[in-house]
Amino acid sequence: MAFRAHDEADVLRLANAMGTRTRPLPDTVGGTSVDLVDPSGIPVRVVAGTHELAALPSQSTHTFNFGDAQHRINAMQRPPREPAKVQRLGHVVLQATKYTEALNWYLDNLGMIVSDFLYFPGQRERGPTMSFIRCDRGTTPTDHHTLAIALGPQNRYVHSAYQVCDLDALAAGGQFLAEHGYQRSWGIGRHIQGKPTLRLLA
Repeated sequence: MAFRAHDEADVLRLANAMGTRTRPLPDTVGGTSVDLVDPSGIPVRVVAGTHELAALPSQSTHTFNFGDAQHRINAMQRPPREPAKVQRLGHVVLQATKYTEALNWYLDNLGMIVSDFLYFPGQRERGPTMSFIRCDRGTTPTDHHTLAIALGPQNRYVHSAYQVCDLDALAAGGQFLAEHGYQRSWGIGRHIQGKPTLRLLA
């Protein structure tokens, strides 16, 4: 994972606090980075000053009819079976054997804050077993979580989620993958925790 800091001075302060050094990134990327390791052994990179790249072409959204508004009359539309084009990274989920240590590391060193905790059913008194955490952007609306950490038997990467233009792109992209031998392990659907909305969490 790579997190973008506000500026290169922040990267330098973080490196000094962690007892390590910054390093310049390749000219094609630009900027500076510090490479760290969280308590679970997961590599974490913090960068600043990288080049801003132009957005890639996006997929077109479809015209929908609703109960009180009909925008498409006598016109067929079929989403092409093609890969979904990623607009941006949504979040990353990690599993940690030392859940509390890992959570506190991100809160203490990267300034992240908790949006929600989950508990094992009937075991709330034993403390949380999963946390959804986000970058602290003050009053600027941000995703419910940038990173989720779950207690588990292994230290591992679980999954990443990506934003695409709409549900049709997601479904058609899934069909494209199925036609190429991939099997869907979950979805298409939404789960309660951190459903895909932008929330103002100050």
